[in-house]
Amino acid sequence: MAPGVGRSFTAASTLEEAMAARRQGAVVLAGGTWMMRDPQRGVDLPDAVVALDRIPALSKVEIDSDHVVIGAAVT
Repeated sequence: MAPGVGRSFTAASTLEEAMAARRQGAVVLAGGTWMMRDPQRGVDLPDAVVALDRIPALSKVEIDSDHVVIGAAVT
């Protein structure tokens, strides 16, 4: 397959959108360095990718009197 042909990219804005893309076989993208390196190593890129960087719930830090919740995308 020619580079980029037949591939899909989803920029999910909710966890539900991301999970729907995963159920359809999309690979999670949260950074993406591997996307630059895999072709150089002879590894094919996935046909479908879902990006998580636009999901606010993953970037939250919530603190209350009993708990601290740190989202998976917090750096």
